[in-house]
Amino acid sequence: MPSIRPALAAMLAAATLLSACAGANEGFPSGMRVDRLQDNRWTLYPGRVDVNEANLQIRAYYRAAVLARAAGYDWFQVVDYDEGPLGLGLGTKLQIVGVRDEKAPLTCLAEPEWNHMCVIRGVEQTFTEYGPQLGKTRAQIDEDVRIERIPVGTEAPKKKKK
Repeated sequence: MPSIRPALAAMLAAATLLSACAGANEGFPSGMRVDRLQDNRWTLYPGRVDVNEANLQIRAYYRAAVLARAAGYDWFQVVDYDEGPLGLGLGTKLQIVGVRDEKAPLTCLAEPEWNHMCVIRGVEQTFTEYGPQLGKTRAQIDEDVRIERIPVGTEAPKKKKK
């Protein structure tokens, strides 16, 4: 009689992996985990499978613009992109770099199939183009940038009641 232990172990491992992925973005603005690698370099993990590719890109670019502006940059470069083994959503990650000049050299770290995703974008252009698509007013965009400037580990000031 074959043992069910290997199958059970495989099912438990898969369940653990899926639950870890599902909870990885809880508590992060826009449902997007961000790892700060350097003062001007971040990795974004959009982590949602319930959005189409265009919406995922809009959310990621908007978040990149917020990070870049909060750190004092007027431009950002997407220097790496990978959909990961799971495809669109959970496995996707982008690495961005804040730059001060649109003519800064762009070094693409992505695999050849993703080189077309390496771009440079203006922060204001991104806010103008994608803010309204995300339902953001200029005041909300400014608030997103302000909140991003708050150091990790400190509590954000309460919003003023109107």
